[in-house]
Amino acid sequence: MYSPYLYARASELLALRSLISEKTDLTGLLPVIEPVISDTSGIHRCMDAFGNDKKPLIVVTNPNQHQYLNNLATQANFVKVSQNLFNSHTTLLPGYCIGSTTTQKDVGAFLNQYPGKNVVLLYNNPALSEVQIQTNVTFNQILFHVVLNDKISTAQLSKLPKNKTIITQDFFNKLDRNTDYSGKEFFTDKHKSVGKDFYAIGDYTITGKKLEMGGGKPGAVASHITYKNSNTSDIWVEHFVSDETDRNISDAETKFLEMARKLVRQVRSLPAEFGWNSSLKAYDDHVNQSTWSGLPKNKEYQIKHHINLMLDVLNKRL
Repeated sequence: MYSPYLYARASELLALRSLISEKTDLTGLLPVIEPVISDTSGIHRCMDAFGNDKKPLIVVTNPNQHQYLNNLATQANFVKVSQNLFNSHTTLLPGYCIGSTTTQKDVGAFLNQYPGKNVVLLYNNPALSEVQIQTNVTFNQILFHVVLNDKISTAQLSKLPKNKTIITQDFFNKLDRNTDYSGKEFFTDKHKSVGKDFYAIGDYTITGKKLEMGGGKPGAVASHITYKNSNTSDIWVEHFVSDETDRNISDAETKFLEMARKLVRQVRSLPAEFGWNSSLKAYDDHVNQSTWSGLPKNKEYQIKHHINLMLDVLNKRL
């Protein structure tokens, strides 16, 4: 089982919706999305797409990033306007993040808000006692327990059932500038422990857990494409960067095509490592036709490829 953690920005939501619209085999996929923008139209379209297709999707109902940061009113409004979607679709799973200030009373209030519905608890430096965590585990309503970035004690973790625990970590080595990336590097081997030490593996795809909104004119255009190392079966990532890296020279389309030509050449030479999916085909088409769809699409392609790759590896298609 694979459980990517995605901030609900446009590229991430479009990547998820594309997986549904393209009829991708999503066996073993359990995404987590955290709202970051108060306008709920985009995230609601994504929730509706997964719900209508009867695919599971965890939605964090107490987000605390960007426009939700320390904003209880915005959080409450998201819960209110999303209630009908949760009620209408059994596969949409409300998630609640337990942090250092979360009390057992808070957890109880969350559970009471969704009576009779499966929910998910996420742990990010929880202050709950081992007894309280063990008590929560007994509630059949809680379908999964997501541990974020090892922010839980060994004693607390030992109380969580392995067959319901998702281990989510940031495996992407994020750098300040696109031009700083080069070559290949190890991403993770945690997928080898799925079904043994825990139920599912999660990551922050190729964006990392640090949320960065917006962005100006790029110096370099880059794509971070994961692949299965044929020697070790570990997941690695290769960074493809445009030749031109000066923001004041050339345009983004030219830089995108410089990068994409390198990417396509490498993917074509190692099909057993990169696999093949709609994102890689999109890059191939752009190169063949000398076109592009803008920088947001480049990000969408990378995220969608990574999800496809992880599913291919875990389902032994690659």
